[in-house]
Amino acid sequence: MNENRQFEFHALHELQRRVARNDARLRILFGGALGAALVALLIWAPVALSEPDSPFSGVFDDMYHFSPNTPAVADEINSNFARLRSLDVENAEAIANLAVSPVDGERLLDATITANKLADNAVDAQVRDYIREKCFIFIGWRDHCNNCDTTPSWFAKHRVGRTSNGCDDGAGERTCKGGWAGVGTSGDVDGNDQFYVRLQCD
Repeated sequence: MNENRQFEFHALHELQRRVARNDARLRILFGGALGAALVALLIWAPVALSEPDSPFSGVFDDMYHFSPNTPAVADEINSNFARLRSLDVENAEAIANLAVSPVDGERLLDATITANKLADNAVDAQVRDYIREKCFIFIGWRDHCNNCDTTPSWFAKHRVGRTSNGCDDGAGERTCKGGWAGVGTSGDVDGNDQFYVRLQCD
């Protein structure tokens, strides 16, 4: 009976020793795998997080790329501008239904712009109508102003069909329908009078 117990005790002790040894091996293997993964991450991270060598891709692949401290060549810059211009022409229809024609070199000749309400109207007519509807010309005057940066004490503003004059301090504004509003000086023009002109568009 004692011999059986002694044998069982010895077998149990041997089993415990083997389990402990296997646990130690597993810990070593896990630690090694974790260490290898960390080393691989340290090697890969700078490459993965760094700026790409060529930030442009796709349609920009045929453009010249420049690096810091590298002088740019005029022909290469001109080539890039030409490529961008050709891309604009190719994609004009896709940008808010915009179409510009005809183009002669870098200029528009008797051209038309098609984009919403600009459809089929000449460029110069659109510019003229915009200025007439949206822009004011301001003319002002201030006395005792030697290179001062103060706003004018008297001023007039004018655009087609809408003209007025007044003071910047809110003292009053008188409407003049049609024509121009006049801006006069107070007293002699003796060298310290400041005249102002400004174009402002809504």
